[in-house]
Amino acid sequence: MQAISEITKEGKRVITKKPELLIPAGNLEKLKVGIHYGADAVFIGGREFGLRSNADNFSIEEMREGVEFANQYGAKVYVTTNI
Repeated sequence: MQAISEITKEGKRVITKKPELLIPAGNLEKLKVGIHYGADAVFIGGREFGLRSNADNFSIEEMREGVEFANQYGAKVYVTTNI
């Protein structure tokens, strides 16, 4: 794992790697809002293979739309599964 900060020769701590702001997105609207408000990445789940039975989750088409939207803003999308 790479450190996100280093100590300079002068003894000062400087950030060398920006942390990633990763948020959950239970549906397409939340994905878009999260990215608009500055999320670097979102994680989503499909309608199948999830443990949250009451969650909206994403259809394949919604996943496609969400990934295309995220790509426009340079954000990442992680897909979670439970099997």
